Amino acid sequence: MLGLLSLFRDQRSAGFDEKELALTLELAIHTALGIDNARRYTREHTIAAALQRHLLPPAPPSQTVIETAGLCVADDRGAGGWSNACALPGARTALVVGEVAGHGIHTAVTMGQLRTAMASLAALDLEPDELLARLDDATARLARECRALPPGDPYARSRSA
Repeated sequence: MLGLLSLFRDQRSAGFDEKELALTLELAIHTALGIDNARRYTREHTIAAALQRHLLPPAPPSQTVIETAGLCVADDRGAGGWSNACALPGARTALVVGEVAGHGIHTAVTMGQLRTAMASLAALDLEPDELLARLDDATARLARECRALPPGDPYARSRSA
C-alpha cells in the first residue's frame, strides 16, 4: 500500500454525492501514481549512480610522471560523465574526459563501455589521431547496435527519448 485516504464529514453535512466521489477517486489515483513514479525514479537513480561510481576507478592510477586526483560529482539524474588517466609507454600519460548524453542506468553502462574501449585502445600505444578515430568507430558501432534493437527494448526506448 502506498498510502491511505480518509474522508470525513461532520454529522450536519450530507453524504458525498457522485461528483464528489468521482473527483476524489480521480485525485487519489493521480496521487498514488505520482508517489509510485517518484519511488521508481528514486530507485533507478540510486542504481544508476551506484553503477556509475563503480565503473569509475576507485583511485587514480599511480603514475610516475604526473600525480592526479579524481572527483566524481554525480549529476542528480545519474548522467554519464567520466574521466581517466592512462599510463602510456615512454613515461607518458593520457588524460581523458568524456560525457555520455542522457541519464539513468543505460547511460552509465554506455559510459563504462566507452571507458573500457578508450583504456584498451590507449594500451595499444596508438597515435592520438588514430586512437580518436578508433574510439569514434567504437562509438558509432554502439549507436548502430542500439538502433538495431527492437522498438520495445527498454535500452532502445531510453536512447530515443
